[in-house]
This record gives sequence, structure tokens and C-alpha cells, in this order.
Amino acid sequence: MVQDNWKRVKLENILTPSKIAAKISPLIDYRQVTVRMNHKGLILREEKLGQNIKSNQWFVKKNQFVLSRIDARNGAMGIVPPELDGAIVTNDFLRFDIDENQVNIRFFNFLTRTDNFIHQCNRASEGTTNRKRLRPDLFLKIEISLPNLNDQKRIVEYLDFLWGKFDEMKRHQEETELEIQVLMSKILTKTFLKDINE
Repeated sequence: MVQDNWKRVKLENILTPSKIAAKISPLIDYRQVTVRMNHKGLILREEKLGQNIKSNQWFVKKNQFVLSRIDARNGAMGIVPPELDGAIVTNDFLRFDIDENQVNIRFFNFLTRTDNFIHQCNRASEGTTNRKRLRPDLFLKIEISLPNLNDQKRIVEYLDFLWGKFDEMKRHQEETELEIQVLMSKILTKTFLKDINE
């Protein structure tokens, strides 16, 4: 819930576009990254020899915010994890450094999961239905609400606690579903063996 003491800031005041071009060497293997939709984060797409890379590429760094120009409206965005530091992406992905003097990175990661943020990304996108592309200039004009860093940290701790509970519930649900499947299998086996034996 937004409190009275939260300030409104434009993304351009907390995000700085990163433009570290990758000069591709033909005999070096490069890790190429993609961003999954529904805020499922960045993953390694493949490792490819430089001579097989034909388009312009850009380096990403740990803790940068990266989003897809085409699928930002579908939640294709996330924070670069340590294991993908120094990987590369195509020009279809926007890369930003986050001002950690104003924003807790994990707080920002949670904030970008909200329906409102995705809606704002959709409004900052232009083009036909299936090929709408995010306009960086409009994206950076999006306004968000920020508490101070101490409150951001407290909020992250609370959300981590809830996320842990959610994962625990999910684990129990998966275990229950497995138990039900095993039980159903036994019932079916017993039923049909009975039919065969009769």
C-alpha cells in the first residue's frame, strides 16, 4: 500500500541506460541471454561461437535491470543474476543500471512484478497487437512510488517472508498431488485387476 511519505519518481531518475557494446571475436564462446515472460527472469539461452553471431550484441552486468522491447507488456523483465554477469543480449533487450542510492534492487524487482507496472509498460509500447515494441523514451517517463531505503528494505524482508510461505504451500500442494496420483493409480490397478480376475 502506498504511504503518504512515499515519493513519486520517474524511472529516468533511477535508471541509467547501459550501452556497453560487445565487440564479438570469432573464436570466443559467448553466453547469450534471454528474458522469460511473466517475470520469470533472465536465463542462459545458449553459448555460441562468435563467428556464428551475426547481429549487434550488448553486455549485461550483475544487478542490471533488463527487459524485452517486444514482451515487456507480458512481464519479460528481470534483474541480471550473478551467474549471468558479462553475458550478451541482442538489441531487442533494454539494459539499465539501477541507482542503488535511491532504490533497493530487490524492492525494484518486486515492484516491477505488479500489474500496474506491466500496464504502464503496455502503455509505453507502440505497434501492431503482436509486435508492439516498448519505446525507451516513454518507458523512462513512467512514474513509480518509492519509500526511503530503510522502508524498502523492510518491505523486501516482509515480501521474502510471504514468498517463502508461498513456496512452502506450493511444495505441499505438489506433494499432495503426487500422493493423490499414487493413490489413484493403486485404486485403478486394484479395480482393473479385480475385473480381469473375475
